[in-house]
Amino acid sequence: MTYCPLCSHEIKVFPVFDEHSGFFVTHKKTVLIKTPARQKIFKLLLKNYGKPVSFEQFAIVIWGYEDGPKTEELVIRQHIYNLREETKGTGYAIKTAWGVGYKLVAGEYVKQLYKFKDKK
Repeated sequence: MTYCPLCSHEIKVFPVFDEHSGFFVTHKKTVLIKTPARQKIFKLLLKNYGKPVSFEQFAIVIWGYEDGPKTEELVIRQHIYNLREETKGTGYAIKTAWGVGYKLVAGEYVKQLYKFKDKK
């Protein structure tokens, strides 16, 4: 069963992220998340929908450890930038959680579709 990360209701089709193929399917668009690292990052963001995910959490998921060189943070930032480009127009957005990391939120289209308000 697939559950909507917005409202927790069972949904038949959308949104779906197939971790084997890397496709992210939403109401508006199907995109291919191209690299395994970005697939892992996106899966973590989707799993923690609406909640901030820290750089340390990303590092654990991607590389298996949290205390690494400062360059890892820059690599994660570049992956997030690329993910934002790849998922543009899907109805979901990756927002910066200042001082923490990033979080996945619903864009305007999805909010209107579900008549949904973001969790504060």
